Amino acid sequence: MLGLLFYAIGSFGLGTYMPAAGVVGMSNFGLRMVAGYALLTILLVALHVILRVDLAISVYLVAALSLIGIWRGIGQSGSDARIVLHPGVLLIALGAACIVANGEIGYIPTTGDEFTTWLGGSRLIHFHGSFHAAQAELNHSGYTPGWRMLLAAPWQFVGEVLPGLSAGVSFVAHVAVAALIFDVFGLFLTRNFNLSPNLRYLSAWAILLSFLAAEGMGRLWPLYLLIEPPQVFSFASVMLIILLAELAPERRRPLYAYAGLFAAAAYLVKSAALTLLPAFAMFIMLFAMTWRAPLAESLKRAAVWASLLLGPICIFYLVWTQLSPSESCIGDPLK
Repeated sequence: MLGLLFYAIGSFGLGTYMPAAGVVGMSNFGLRMVAGYALLTILLVALHVILRVDLAISVYLVAALSLIGIWRGIGQSGSDARIVLHPGVLLIALGAACIVANGEIGYIPTTGDEFTTWLGGSRLIHFHGSFHAAQAELNHSGYTPGWRMLLAAPWQFVGEVLPGLSAGVSFVAHVAVAALIFDVFGLFLTRNFNLSPNLRYLSAWAILLSFLAAEGMGRLWPLYLLIEPPQVFSFASVMLIILLAELAPERRRPLYAYAGLFAAAAYLVKSAALTLLPAFAMFIMLFAMTWRAPLAESLKRAAVWASLLLGPICIFYLVWTQLSPSESCIGDPLK
């Protein structure tokens, strides 16, 4: 339960520090929940790996910021009682209820990658007390450290390796993206159908539950602590923001800032997210070719979009390649 609470509170609380996207007719809850999960990944890496703050202190600092954010969020939501019926809240509550009903949550790794690369790497980080002290012993040490840091983070509260505490890490990410899907569907229904607020809310729930039942992004609670589920969720969140920007073109700039944040967190989980760079570049070029504006204005707009979409991931790429110089494409796929 402690692990699930850490990941969920991090997602809820850290997301409140992000400015509202300002999309008329859409809740900010799902967007901020995904942003909170992205910030959880980024802060753990930035504090411990980049700034070299002690591992346990880094985790406690992130937890404190998250709790403060929860307090801020309660003040921001005001008297909106419907927030407790949002999928981001209800699905997390359902997961917590399942843990309580079973008395605890345990986890036994069964796949080779978990032993050698992910949970195994996180164990080494925990036992050494530092990513840097463990780095030479890590399997594929050139991999970006976000996933290993996420897995090891809740162990700092108990001082021992308990994989069960990490079992909810992919579940919370899945719920966050599901909450964003719910809000995007709600916006689509608002702008295209004349439905009452209650019927619109129920319709968005029906669409989301159908998507989850079909396992559109896999099991709601992934069975393994492998790297693939968070990659799916990260890429899905980025694509959802691009779609949302087309539904609300007047808010492209703040939405692209969110997309850039999500892409940076995706890179820190695994460097495969660098494939988003050419995708973003082609996307910007495609739109630039359709703009009916003076050349100077078009170039300015393209530069702003590029800085928002490409800037964060490029910054972390440059930082990581300096921190972990690698002769192979694992640490630096652009070599």
